[in-house]
Amino acid sequence: MDRKIIIATVSAVAAILFLAAPRPAQASLQICNKSSERIDTAVAYYYDDGLDAAWESEGWWVLQPGQCATPVSYDLDYRYYYVFGNGPSHYWGGTYNFCVDMSTKFDFLDSDTKCPNGTWKGFRRIDTENYKQYTWSFND
Repeated sequence: MDRKIIIATVSAVAAILFLAAPRPAQASLQICNKSSERIDTAVAYYYDDGLDAAWESEGWWVLQPGQCATPVSYDLDYRYYYVFGNGPSHYWGGTYNFCVDMSTKFDFLDSDTKCPNGTWKGFRRIDTENYKQYTWSFND
């Protein structure tokens, strides 16, 4: 057998085995846009690093139809996270108020009780069921 064919075959098998090998789960909260319009989205969650603990809200992730973003890219330590979305034709919100800045990117601590430079918006609660990785989608 030709040496080039053997090298190519071994390389192809190695690539297939690498791609098929199990990998550790990537912990995160992923937000996807399954709607038909662009959505500006923000998230809120409880933050506790052992030194400080507070509610935090942050945004904006601009999601085109079919796109996803990962606003929380580490282990989901809590069951509930909160999401807000604003599009040209739809509004995705809820009854949990957090502070946002509608004009620019933001990251606010104590966003459930303080809002000196922003606007209160109602967020929708996401129940992750204590999974370490969770995907939630906006729909029409």
